[in-house]
Amino acid sequence: MPDLSAQLADLTPEQRLLLARRLKQKQPTPVRTRAVGRRPGPLDRPVLSLAQERMWFLQQLYPDSPEYNRRIAYTIEGPLRPELLGAAFEHVVRRHTALRTSVTGTDGVPTPVLHDATALPLRLLPGHTEESAAELVVELCTEPFALAGEPLLRAALLGLSPERHLLVVVMHHTVSDGWSDGILVGELAAAYSALAAGAELPAAAPEIEYADYAHWQRRRIAEGGLAAQSGYWRERLRGAAPLDLVPDRTADSTQRRSGRCDFVLSAALTEAVGDLARALGATLFMALTAGFATVLHRRSGQEDIVVGTTSAGRTRPELEGVIGYFVNTLPLRTEITADSTFVEVLGRMRDTAVGAFANQEVPFAQIVEAALPDRGADVAPVVQATCALQNAPTGATRIAGLAFTPYDVPVAANPFGLALSFTRQPDGLRGRIEYDAGAFDEATVTGLATALRELYAAVAADPDRPVGTLPLLSADRRAEVRAAWNGPVGDRSSWSGGVHREVLARIARTPERVVLRSGTGAELTGAELLARVGAVASALRTAGVGPESRVGLHLRRGPDLVVGMLGVLAAGGCYVPLDPAQPAARLASVAQQADFAAVL
Repeated sequence: MPDLSAQLADLTPEQRLLLARRLKQKQPTPVRTRAVGRRPGPLDRPVLSLAQERMWFLQQLYPDSPEYNRRIAYTIEGPLRPELLGAAFEHVVRRHTALRTSVTGTDGVPTPVLHDATALPLRLLPGHTEESAAELVVELCTEPFALAGEPLLRAALLGLSPERHLLVVVMHHTVSDGWSDGILVGELAAAYSALAAGAELPAAAPEIEYADYAHWQRRRIAEGGLAAQSGYWRERLRGAAPLDLVPDRTADSTQRRSGRCDFVLSAALTEAVGDLARALGATLFMALTAGFATVLHRRSGQEDIVVGTTSAGRTRPELEGVIGYFVNTLPLRTEITADSTFVEVLGRMRDTAVGAFANQEVPFAQIVEAALPDRGADVAPVVQATCALQNAPTGATRIAGLAFTPYDVPVAANPFGLALSFTRQPDGLRGRIEYDAGAFDEATVTGLATALRELYAAVAADPDRPVGTLPLLSADRRAEVRAAWNGPVGDRSSWSGGVHREVLARIARTPERVVLRSGTGAELTGAELLARVGAVASALRTAGVGPESRVGLHLRRGPDLVVGMLGVLAAGGCYVPLDPAQPAARLASVAQQADFAAVL
């Protein structure tokens, strides 16, 4: 029998909150917020949510981008009756007004438009080969929607043979999200099964529509219902810096190119990471996100890391069966230093995630506004990388004698620089990194996937090890890197000892040449550099510096730092960099451990 405590520990923070809410419903305590009910006014007049408005404005910035196209595709094998599937599709579209809502602009203000279900039919396109079908899928998925009042849904059934079809549904993110995809497919399957069995379809629409939620959300905000949650984000993200991952090239922000890298975490490694999380009162999601944040810390050198994650946004049970754009992005801010253990990092991520999901009702646009009220167009948003764990694996499903199997569709350009996701599979976890191919090379992202896999294995084996010492390369890759950097072993018979001697000897050959130039324009010739290095070395020797002596270099990047490095080596000692930007307490700790003979 499954271990209940293990199952509870493996829930995401969002699932824990939902479970707690449902348990509280059995208690006599009152519900804190008003239930979502029917909106006042004509029901054929939709209301846009804040997230829909934001999405409309984003699409105006990139009108030719398919970045916000959601794609669903299934191969269907068996004796499908296309006309029944078309009728089932129309039934689902008629039930959910969100699918029939489009947005047009009137004097720069987004205005919703409601269409009839007959305006969004399932197009039946027989006579395709596998190759022509694949080409059409790409075309359907990557064609941008024109947000000028046209429907934001397109669907087609491609006939490959009497027993094989390909179903493609593309929706703009304005009207749907990942949870909604599951609702649509589930209701479509149920409606087809009913029609195939000769049953009539229910005519009733859902008790709650997305426009009802949009009206409820706006009223809740107007009444100050989210003031406390906004305050949480204002304080939590105060002073947060953008992630400084150096790209391989400068990307064109108007033409994002998508890329993806898939990798696998074995069942044994997944179980080990999950066991570690449960032992610390955390979840697998928290451990995976903590690992991602640690790799970003190692790659960027930053100690203040923000990783985004997604919330389904359905904070009330009456919204669980509604199709619409509910998903929200939540920033998870965590402090990570090189001497932090993974146990400490995971503990911080656990507390951060619980706090974020407890304040998840604030739309991401308002989170950014609360955190960066004076943010200009040239200031990066709060989140540049995201992490998510998909708890529901997708696989083949049999419906009314038909086999539905997910079909791989083109990757949409991700609005964030890096988007890491994990999906549960029988053999462990499938990891996927979606990235901006205009900014990052495939080799760079493949290296990131390797770093994640190596780090998860290392922390599962030794979670108390400082994260700054964790391996991010496989043993084979480490050997390759060392060989590439060190080069072939040559004749060292003439080696005079110390790399600084080689550097100074080469500089002495052309003393008149400029050998150092700083960003501020300061320059040093070879002769000037040699003179300054000699003076520093002489002073250090006088102070007793020699072999085995450690000298601190408390200098900012520039010519003085280079002079100091070479001067210490010429004196026979070794140098320890002390970044002036680091906190005084950290510098004092390094100095105490290093036992400096001198400090420059």
